Amino acid sequence: MNFTTKIEGGIVYLGLSGEFSIEGSLEFKKIKKDLFKRQFNKIVLNLAELEFISSVGIRELLQINKETQDDGGKMIMVSMPYLIQNIIDSAGLISLFEICDNEEDAASLL
Repeated sequence: MNFTTKIEGGIVYLGLSGEFSIEGSLEFKKIKKDLFKRQFNKIVLNLAELEFISSVGIRELLQINKETQDDGGKMIMVSMPYLIQNIIDSAGLISLFEICDNEEDAASLL
């Protein structure tokens, strides 16, 4: 899995690409820890290039969502491919996430 990160106006834009499984979760945890250490709690996750997500990846998304909310912030997922949405929805968890079509819409809600 690959990551891209950009910070604009106090908002972290984190792009995920490839397959989000056990291997990717280890790097994701490091990135997440660094973001919270630097006190960023407004996160836009761009999933446009995510090809697959395992239960481990879903767990990581749930954790960053909860930790962001606990820190008084918000996480919004954008550009979610149908396959990824279907996997998360099949697990009965889609309603736990805020999802927008694009980064601009998400930024206006943060």
